[in-house]
Amino acid sequence: MMSSEGLSLEEEIEQEIENFQIDSDEDQAIMKEKLEDDFVSDSINVTTNSLLRATICELERALKDTRRLLFDRDKDNGALRQELERTRKDLRREQSQRKKQHEENEKKLTSYNEIVKINEQMKDEIEELKTQLESRTARDDEDTDDIVPCCSSMNELIEMKQKVKNIEKEFEDFKANNHIQEDYSLSSFKNKVNLVSNPADNKQAQKELQTQLRIKFLRDAFFYYMIDFHPDEQMKAILAILDYDDKRHDIIIESHKMKRQGKKFIVSEVSSRSLTFVQEHQI
Repeated sequence: MMSSEGLSLEEEIEQEIENFQIDSDEDQAIMKEKLEDDFVSDSINVTTNSLLRATICELERALKDTRRLLFDRDKDNGALRQELERTRKDLRREQSQRKKQHEENEKKLTSYNEIVKINEQMKDEIEELKTQLESRTARDDEDTDDIVPCCSSMNELIEMKQKVKNIEKEFEDFKANNHIQEDYSLSSFKNKVNLVSNPADNKQAQKELQTQLRIKFLRDAFFYYMIDFHPDEQMKAILAILDYDDKRHDIIIESHKMKRQGKKFIVSEVSSRSLTFVQEHQI
């Protein structure tokens, strides 16, 4: 019994030793597997981290490029907006200038039409006056019944001559302001209103008639002035016929006014070349 129990004890010990060895081998295998799993896990983590870092770097680089592209786009858009605004301003200014030019052209056309209308009226008035003057030349120069009508005709002539001068001045201003072609000169304007529009074969006769009329007016105006019949109107008629184009005209008017006021106009020195007058006013 005792020997058998001893054997059993030995067997148990051997069995335990074997079991211990088996457990030790299993533990080593488990540890080895665990180490291998940890290594694989660490490798995976390292690889994942590397990939994440690379991805983050790529994203940062892409974001930087995107920001740069957006900045360039905003800059280009700003330049385009400025160019568009300048273009709009230029268009508005050009439209305003065109509108202003159109209005000016309309005004010029209206003014030109008015001048043409006035010219036609002047033409009719001058022709009517010429007809009246020609009919009066056949009358007796010494007929006293013609005093008032002749005086009236002289006033009409003065007014008509002033109207003609005003029209000529308006036409000159109109031509200067509206840039009318140079070939449309004042002479053609006068021909248009027939201020001197006479047939070529009758030009000399008309010139002589005008000279005779001027002499008749001057003679009658001087006579009426001397007899103090409407002296102011007679003086205007005389000056209109003599047509002084220097300051002698003003001096004559001044002298006439002084005489009408009972004053004397004394000239102590006269220079016909330089037209220097030394005058004294006396009551």
